[in-house]
Amino acid sequence: MPVLDIFIVRHGQTDANVFPLIFQGHGQNPLNVTGQLQARLVGRRLGKEALDIIYSSDLLRAKMVPTLSCPQTTEAITEHHPGISTVFDARLREKHAGSLEGHTTKGLNKALAGISPVQHEEYTQALDTYITSHGGETMRQLGDRIVAAYNDIVGAEFARVVASNTGTRTVLIVSHGGPIRELVDFLVNVEGYDLMEGEAAVRERRMQHNTGVTRVVVTADEKGKVVKGKLVMVNNVGHLAGMTRAKQEKAGEVDGLIVAEEPI
Repeated sequence: MPVLDIFIVRHGQTDANVFPLIFQGHGQNPLNVTGQLQARLVGRRLGKEALDIIYSSDLLRAKMVPTLSCPQTTEAITEHHPGISTVFDARLREKHAGSLEGHTTKGLNKALAGISPVQHEEYTQALDTYITSHGGETMRQLGDRIVAAYNDIVGAEFARVVASNTGTRTVLIVSHGGPIRELVDFLVNVEGYDLMEGEAAVRERRMQHNTGVTRVVVTADEKGKVVKGKLVMVNNVGHLAGMTRAKQEKAGEVDGLIVAEEPI
């Protein structure tokens, strides 16, 4: 049966990912020194995988920017896969925050005061009200576009597997914290993908650290129609174990917007 082995990676750290916290959204923020190191480390990790194609957000912190001396996340990965095809897709962007982009999250923290992300419906409603009042996206809009992008990628890649009769393809998706979190929720709650033992607790924390790796294995029938999926790992940062503690910035993120401290 045709199989897709899909790696989903969040971009490396930018200055907006550390205190004082800034709304990034669709802003073109480059990786900082820590993010550059994270990108190199995840690139080295994924260099061991036989990647066939990369799909990436077109925002600076995720995409390949040959004119910059410091490699961004996708470029750091392609260094280990010379000649690999890379497709940039705006649907893989972070949640749009409207006029809030480039400003601190103080107002958001006040709007969400006393509401835990665990209170998902109440939290999402408060978040949407605040963000949309400044011209940004709702969580539903974010979820719809990342799911549409994922479904198109899976459809296209299974078509290639079936046409070439290769049996399997390995795909990398480089995106952002908010979209990845919404996608994982969709795959588990809507599509019914299985979670490997030990990954459920990680997923429930709804965290996506910089360069965190999520791995999804999807199986289709002979016509390329998905029949089952499994999340093998969620937000794995084992490749960062060699970083010094000083470089492992303490930052916790919820829905693409960092609002609390938590170890990386």
